[in-house]
Amino acid sequence: MPRGLCCAKRRDRAVGLLAVGLLLVGGAVAVFYGPAAHAGGEAAATGPVYPPGAAVTQYSGLAFDTCETPPASTMEAWRTSEYHAVGIYLSGANRGCRQTQLTTEWVNRVTDMGWRLLPIDLGLQAPCRDNVAKAAIKPNQARAQGATEADHAVAAAQKLGLRPGSAIYEDMESYHLGDAACAKAVGQYLSGWSNGLHRHGYLAGMYGNLNSAIADAAARYVDPEYTRLDAIWAGHWDGTTTMTGWRAVPDNRWSGHQRAKQYSGNHYEKHGGITLKVDADALDAPVATVASTIPVGPRKAVAHHAPDTHAGRAGTVSGGGLAKVVCRLRSADDQLWDELVAGSWVVDSDLAVPTATALPGCAYPQSVVAPAGAVLRIGPGFGHRAGGMLPLGALAWVSCRDAARPDWLRLPDLAWIAADNLGSGARATRALPICN
Repeated sequence: MPRGLCCAKRRDRAVGLLAVGLLLVGGAVAVFYGPAAHAGGEAAATGPVYPPGAAVTQYSGLAFDTCETPPASTMEAWRTSEYHAVGIYLSGANRGCRQTQLTTEWVNRVTDMGWRLLPIDLGLQAPCRDNVAKAAIKPNQARAQGATEADHAVAAAQKLGLRPGSAIYEDMESYHLGDAACAKAVGQYLSGWSNGLHRHGYLAGMYGNLNSAIADAAARYVDPEYTRLDAIWAGHWDGTTTMTGWRAVPDNRWSGHQRAKQYSGNHYEKHGGITLKVDADALDAPVATVASTIPVGPRKAVAHHAPDTHAGRAGTVSGGGLAKVVCRLRSADDQLWDELVAGSWVVDSDLAVPTATALPGCAYPQSVVAPAGAVLRIGPGFGHRAGGMLPLGALAWVSCRDAARPDWLRLPDLAWIAADNLGSGARATRALPICN
């Protein structure tokens, strides 16, 4: 929700709005292997290293969250609502509500209904908080505690079937403003949290009050002592769903589908004949990735090591059997491919339809590390004219690489970016499909 919050407590170039427009998630990318999704982070920090069978799922739309996970029957009834995503209290040292419904079976059932999941970890809280009943960060252990919390969150996510590439949001409730030592401890804890998730291939998000945790995170955005968060979820109950114009958070911070907002809290809604007490959220951000179980057609499906019929065979899935599928992409020869949980690929037409048509695109974003931002080009190479810019820290949702110049990567809107501007750099390009 996260609970305990009250709405009363809560440079680069000015190109953030342009960047959001340029990063429309419609394409897909193959796996990025490599370090550093963040500039401005600790020298030893690395960004998410996506293993085979991972994917990042982006969701734009409305969501709700509530303390206890609703039964699957309630989620079925609430399909009549305007919400298509739900927050779930995955884990956390301070998680209070009982989660009797939150099981692997529940995750599979509700995602089969079409729901996206927004994982929340209610971990340690700021030392300078009002709610002293909740366990607090120890300033001299903050980074280590954040890393430990990340390990626990990943274990909980994996138990429920939330794949690498999923974003998990640390719930940092309201704390006192103006306490520099307290803010530093929070920043160090979140750095440990981010680095810990990245080691496992997950994206690091944070839920927080707009006036405390979110404002302080924005103030640390370019500070080399901290690791930048991949996404933020602001609690600000003003009744609007706008993702820009936030006080103390410039629009060019977290501008690449990296924002969510809790715009209304603690109210009752009734859908499908069932009433819940919820908070309402607007999202344009990464959420959880859950594999879908899809029947294979009458003939066996041949799995390849890459989305290419000329790639080596990785095995087969028997005709009439079941395939565990993470995501779908379109290859250079205009053929649709589905990635399996093992990291191998099958031709989409080998799977039963129309189930397969609902798969999310395969996405493996990396963040811009160029301090002044990354110039986008209308073609692959510096000889092409500029077509916009992505600011420092924006997630670039790359779709493919150029065949002749693999150090140039294409975004879904057909703009091009030099691989060296991204955290993974040129070392990631060999894993990407060739552009049409």
